[in-house]
Amino acid sequence: MQQKDIADLAIEDFRKWHHWEMTDRILALQNEPVFKVGVVKRAVLRYALCATDNEAAQRYVEEQRKKDPKAVNDALDLLKLDQAVNTPLK
Repeated sequence: MQQKDIADLAIEDFRKWHHWEMTDRILALQNEPVFKVGVVKRAVLRYALCATDNEAAQRYVEEQRKKDPKAVNDALDLLKLDQAVNTPLK
């Protein structure tokens, strides 16, 4: 997760696989140089939005709502789209 060019991919995989035990490590990326990359910031936000049972993740989401509500809404919209695309047809 420290590699700027692929950190977002790892975070997205942890989100898709529901690996919420990684929350502390993922949120700690805020203090790392890799967090300056926009796709990494978005991946962290998307992960936190999905980690609904994790208090630290939800605090992070609330902080982001105060700082940049549009980014949070955009991330939610993308998550909904992602869910629709990955839902099998019946």
